[in-house]
Amino acid sequence: MAKAAAAVLDEHSRAFYRDALSRLDAAGIEYLVGGAYAFARYTGIERHTKDFDIFIRRHDFERIAEVLSRAGYESELTFPHWLGKSFYGDDFIDLIFSGSLAPFRAKSSAWTCGSFRPRR
Repeated sequence: MAKAAAAVLDEHSRAFYRDALSRLDAAGIEYLVGGAYAFARYTGIERHTKDFDIFIRRHDFERIAEVLSRAGYESELTFPHWLGKSFYGDDFIDLIFSGSLAPFRAKSSAWTCGSFRPRR
């Protein structure tokens, strides 16, 4: 049976996610938040999952791994054709740069901050 999603994100996970994103912001690395946290932002429906998904450009992976390693976080290129991960204890961030079933490539032209709006 699948484990039920947590109702509240624990403080350890929250601190890791926030710190990692703050470090990417400070380094000027662009990313898009995806998965359950993007869903929560646009619908108000929260469902905490086992990870935090961000979309990145493939060529930024090594730089992201370096930035996060300075904070003591480990990173790996889990599936070189689409996914890397950064870890801190039991928490991790999926660094997605291509799709597993329908390949895509993140392009700068699609990354316009503030242009995404929830559908009504």
